[in-house]
Amino acid sequence: MKNRYFKGTLVLICCVLLSSCEPRLHAKILAGYPPTFHLDGNDQMIYFFVCPELPENQRNEANAIWQISPDNEHNKTWPLDITYGTVPKGFTQITPKDGGKPPALEEDKQYSYHFVRGSGGGGGAFLIRTGTAVEQ
Repeated sequence: MKNRYFKGTLVLICCVLLSSCEPRLHAKILAGYPPTFHLDGNDQMIYFFVCPELPENQRNEANAIWQISPDNEHNKTWPLDITYGTVPKGFTQITPKDGGKPPALEEDKQYSYHFVRGSGGGGGAFLIRTGTAVEQ
């Protein structure tokens, strides 16, 4: 019985330690126009992008209307606010390719934002309503 209790406790401790060490990066949208995305966490980000409303399997960097990527010095600089269309210090714009401004976000149209991090990714959706971004 004592050995069984010890093994259960050891497994529980290992699970807690592993889950607390799992790197994460989180994002949320701040109201306003253009929208600002607040990122925070302890993982690296490889790139960030915004897509128009598309089927889930098409919400990827190939269909991005704006995409940026941090250099090695800035891929773990958190917290960070990223405003749509403004390239933060230490980042490079990938889309639009010519370095121009991304398209204006349209009223009552849904968009999604995504970040790819060292171990997966995340993001969310937003709508422009009465001149401000509203998280969906």
